[in-house]
Amino acid sequence: MKLLILTPEGVVVDEEVTFVSAMGEEGSLGIMPRHAPLVTTLKVDVIEFVKENSDREVVAAIGGILEVKDNKVTVLSDAAELAVDIDELRAKEAEKRARARLTMKTEEVDVKRAEAALARALARLKAIELLNRRSGSRKRGA
Repeated sequence: MKLLILTPEGVVVDEEVTFVSAMGEEGSLGIMPRHAPLVTTLKVDVIEFVKENSDREVVAAIGGILEVKDNKVTVLSDAAELAVDIDELRAKEAEKRARARLTMKTEEVDVKRAEAALARALARLKAIELLNRRSGSRKRGA
């Protein structure tokens, strides 16, 4: 089946895959070829997929909409990036900044914005962790 992950900046993933895993607002999704039609919203989390050559990839996705139709999975997300492209140090720094903002007790702190920033940072770090655990390497194709 075809997997397309699209953002306003362009195509993040355009691959033939045998399995897709994502976190919908109502729970975990596992999608295999010939899955029934489906439309759902996604949480800020990771999308994992297995290519036809059995390579596994991980994408950090900042929410979005997932559609399954005609043996094609399409994800529309505000932002998404492959785990191999994530700067781990930047993601850790973003997590620290978001946590620090959430502990501030001033009216200047936009709590929802800080929570969203924390969720994005945690999704990026989770993507890196899953990639490292599965492949033992952060290099694409390794």
